[in-house]
Amino acid sequence: MFFKSKDLITTGTIICGFLVIVFASLGNIFFASLLILLGALLDISDGFYARLTKSGNVFGKEFDLIADLVIYSMAPSILLFFVYQSYNIYIASALGILPLLFGCIRLARFNIKKIRYITRKTFTAISENARRISS
Repeated sequence: MFFKSKDLITTGTIICGFLVIVFASLGNIFFASLLILLGALLDISDGFYARLTKSGNVFGKEFDLIADLVIYSMAPSILLFFVYQSYNIYIASALGILPLLFGCIRLARFNIKKIRYITRKTFTAISENARRISS
């Protein structure tokens, strides 16, 4: 079976990303922002759960990458657009496209780059969470 129990947590991350878009479009920016934080917590916990239960697989890895794109790129892009649209639609569009554009570039680079395993438990790719926290 390709859908593991850990993928249910990843599904929660994607649902949070969708709800960010819904609430931002309704004008509830604060709740949309909280949903991004909840999605980030779910993203962290799905990786922890996968390592704990040793239930990681190729589908889960790809599914998690798509969830990262939704919660860390698409949702913040929509949120930025709705926050700044009342000031200037051009500035809102320019600011809104940046997280999505950089997230897509990151995903494309990650997918073409071979991950070199140092040991069986660590790898050299930087997770989306660590990259977001460090920037």
